[in-house]
Amino acid sequence: MNMIDYLTWRGDLSFETAAFNDVDNLLCSYLSYCDLSGVVSDDSKSITIKEASEIYFQTHSIEKAKSELVFISMAPVVLQKLAQSKRFADAKLSYCIKDANSQHDIQFYAIRIDLTKDLTYLSFCGTDDTVVGWKEDFQLCYKKANAQLKAVDYIKSASKDLKKFYVGGHSKGGNLAVYGAMYSEKKVQNQIIRVFNNDGPGLSESLYDERLYSQIKDRCYRIVPQFSFFGQIFKQDCQQLIIKSSQKALMQHDATSWQVERDEFVAESDLDSYSIVLNQAFNLFFQGVDNKQREMLTNELFDAIDQAGIKTLSEISNKGLPVVIKLIKSLSTIDEQAKELFSKLAKTVIDASGQHIIAEMEKIKIVEEALDTIEKIRSKLKKAD
Repeated sequence: MNMIDYLTWRGDLSFETAAFNDVDNLLCSYLSYCDLSGVVSDDSKSITIKEASEIYFQTHSIEKAKSELVFISMAPVVLQKLAQSKRFADAKLSYCIKDANSQHDIQFYAIRIDLTKDLTYLSFCGTDDTVVGWKEDFQLCYKKANAQLKAVDYIKSASKDLKKFYVGGHSKGGNLAVYGAMYSEKKVQNQIIRVFNNDGPGLSESLYDERLYSQIKDRCYRIVPQFSFFGQIFKQDCQQLIIKSSQKALMQHDATSWQVERDEFVAESDLDSYSIVLNQAFNLFFQGVDNKQREMLTNELFDAIDQAGIKTLSEISNKGLPVVIKLIKSLSTIDEQAKELFSKLAKTVIDASGQHIIAEMEKIKIVEEALDTIEKIRSKLKKAD
């Protein structure tokens, strides 16, 4: 069962009857992947989720979204299911702010969700299907991204009439929630109940401020699948919940794969061993690459993507080989220093992967030897009888 199935089971219960929980958080964070700009006001004027859904589906279809959006194709489905549930249908939406500009390297979207008159969630969108969104993700490794700065302003403006509220997001949205809360004024910070980071990266060493983070650390809550990659990059110390996913490896980042039982996630005790190895490899790489090199690497990569004429990830999957060939040609022209860094990253990951495979094989060998020993003992005991 995932969060959409949860709505079928739990959707008839109001928040007065059944309290807000971690799964509700994920639904709120995932709703921001559905672009409701033009449907929901950018100020305090609000409409219900049910009303927003009716307007949205006058010009959009779930089928089109599934064909055009690679990683967030289920967002319209979530909107539809929320609108059909008693639990969320009358929740009010407002402060819908969108800023997507490739010239300024920004992909920002956030929305306020008033679940009841005393229960509000400020939801930050993660990385969407656009190349500019993915470029901004890379920029998180070496500088303050424009979306992060925007997140601070958003929390201040969208919460001005609130006493208490939640803030959160999935993927980059989780990072924006943490950054926005950390750099908010003390008065605003005191109003935050909890900061949900749903498998989003932490703050790079150049952005992390230990003093400021300590003011919100006890309210930061990271929820990650067992194979978490993005959620372990630059991670800060905070409460963490590891959960089961129906997907494999990196595809576990897909929030619709996170498993739910009744009104909570299915918990796992530890991260996947290869997930740990992979993150250690990337951390090792980042330690040996300064911010200037990270910036150069990012610019070279995305300049090549731009030269190939690619604007969204969907273009790669929908247009297939011709686009891939263009991209390969563009990548072949990148700076030599960038090529060296790419090679270094690849080597670090391959070496770590190789060591992991050897370690797993050793485990198998030990188990086989143990089973062989047990069998020999059993044979001797039979002979003794």
